Amino acid sequence: EGTFWPPNFSIGEAWLAHPEYEKVANGPQRFGDGRPMTGRNPTSSRIVLGPHCPLIIKHLGPVGEPKEATHFLRLLAALGGAPHPALAAVVDGGIAPHDGEASCWMATRFVDGVCARDLLELGPLDARRVTRILRSLAEGLARLHHRGIVHRGISPRNIVVPPTQLAVLIDYSTAHSLESPVPPSTHAASTSAYAAPEIAAEDAGALAPPLDVYALAAVGRALLAGQSESTLPESEASDDAEARAALDALLVQALIPNPAGRPDAAAFAADLRAAEERFGVRPDA
Repeated sequence: EGTFWPPNFSIGEAWLAHPEYEKVANGPQRFGDGRPMTGRNPTSSRIVLGPHCPLIIKHLGPVGEPKEATHFLRLLAALGGAPHPALAAVVDGGIAPHDGEASCWMATRFVDGVCARDLLELGPLDARRVTRILRSLAEGLARLHHRGIVHRGISPRNIVVPPTQLAVLIDYSTAHSLESPVPPSTHAASTSAYAAPEIAAEDAGALAPPLDVYALAAVGRALLAGQSESTLPESEASDDAEARAALDALLVQALIPNPAGRPDAAAFAADLRAAEERFGVRPDA
């Protein structure tokens, strides 16, 4: 934003053709080497100490064509303008040399806490707690979707529950801008039990906000069940049956196979907040 590039050039063409992008000062190297991430993050990520907080630096792969570069830079700008407590903040990024190629990279704020994947091992969670977690994430998703971004990778491994917050969505490596003419690769999106049915059709037009809502609802069902993603059986937890039934009804609506029948993220968040109020849950507890 605000950077000059020649007429009849896309921002991606200008960026790749400009020798300045190869300087260390313009790439992730300026943050230092850091250390590789383990556990919930791929090996392409490392954690470094940023100017004000720990950061996760992630290389997202080479970019070979100007239109791909343009797509990534527009996506980066959109993500940077989407701050929300339920979204890991994107604080830097761009295109820089990596292993001899021009490579996309992104720096996000490191979120310390319990990965939702580990919560599944604790057994069925209380319905009220799951409702709070989902409501927080749905509000964050609504912010992303408002900015024209589809996350495409929602699963327990990409959700962190910090000790002082409800839940935070991390990792935008599969995110896609709806304004981009570049069709996203379907193989990058989730193919697990959390993936919406339209993913299997490999239709780029189906990769839209409803698939994020489906994935979030599938995560909620898993947290209620407290089982691995491969089974998702009915839970036998003994917490408030009425709260569990109310939440399950909302999840069923968000898991409708036809994406047109699902609520959008904002409506899903509003329904979850109404459920919190109905059962006397403090929204920000």
